[in-house]
Amino acid sequence: MALHLTADLAANYQRFIDRVRATREVWVLLSPDLRGAWVHSNDYVTEDDEPVCVHLVYSTAAYARRHATRPSTRRTTPPDGSAGG
Repeated sequence: MALHLTADLAANYQRFIDRVRATREVWVLLSPDLRGAWVHSNDYVTEDDEPVCVHLVYSTAAYARRHATRPSTRRTTPPDGSAGG
């Protein structure tokens, strides 16, 4: 991978970590049957050389909305695990 792409990935990762630490929130996309969105990893494989499935998580609701394919029924759970709104 080109060095500038690796630097961009590292910067994006650090920005994600910083936002999550500051807000104590992560956002995921769920289907109506509560299955999370996932993709095959470009970097990790199983012992059988099969791609590992990774769940998509976002540091802000806006980023998650960009990837949503249908309107939100917005359900949140606060960091303390209590019932959300």
